[in-house]
Amino acid sequence: MKQLGGKDFFTAYLDYCCLDQSEAPALYHRWVCASILGALKGRNIWIPFGHSVIYPNQYIMLMGPPSSKKGTAMGIGRTLLKGTGYTRFSADRTSKEAFIKGMRQFEADSPESIEELEALVFDAPAECYLYAGEFVDFIGQGDVGFMMTLTNLWDNPPHYVHPKITGKDVRIEKPTLNLLGGSTPTTFAMSFPAEALGSGALSRYILVHSDGSGNKVAWPASADPLATALMIKHLQDIKVMKGEMRFTKEAYDFATTLYHK
Repeated sequence: MKQLGGKDFFTAYLDYCCLDQSEAPALYHRWVCASILGALKGRNIWIPFGHSVIYPNQYIMLMGPPSSKKGTAMGIGRTLLKGTGYTRFSADRTSKEAFIKGMRQFEADSPESIEELEALVFDAPAECYLYAGEFVDFIGQGDVGFMMTLTNLWDNPPHYVHPKITGKDVRIEKPTLNLLGGSTPTTFAMSFPAEALGSGALSRYILVHSDGSGNKVAWPASADPLATALMIKHLQDIKVMKGEMRFTKEAYDFATTLYHK
């Protein structure tokens, strides 16, 4: 991972978050950092995996009570990612059909209308970052159809065809979706009804739980503009990295242990 002042990027990110002055726990900050890196890279990097490859997209859900500062941690990552020029955020609330249309528009990275785009095919991946401070506000209560669409997109298929939108099928080339959401136990149950539990949907999500950091900070300090600029600059340096990545032996062995357990 790109070095920042002699530190790996994750360490530099946590330092930037000022953990001793943060009511959001380090666990949230670390996974937000992983999420924005996955969104930033899209399909530009990959790891060999049998006859296929693994891309760095992730579905990450921050879990905890309303007071655990999920949104605080998410906001820092979003601000830095936007600072790099990244614009492929999903709408705050949408239907399944509108979401699919929105992904199609990202293929062109253009302000043209969806209707004008539907007849075209683009080679660039249709990347999208589903960022939802409260996930149930985005997906709605018990929308199993929308949930299964997200489940299918997690696998980074070469293309995705959604039928019968405005009278014709919509084909998305190389859909690449990252998801960062927040949920309380109550809203999580509203988002994922009982019938979703056996569908395989939850196997795609990394659920990150914390009750908060325990810190009480009445007046958190503002971010240092120079530190922010440096973090954005190094994210931009990371953005240009492309190609195949491989584990170090230590990481390979550790991942193997995790898999077997």
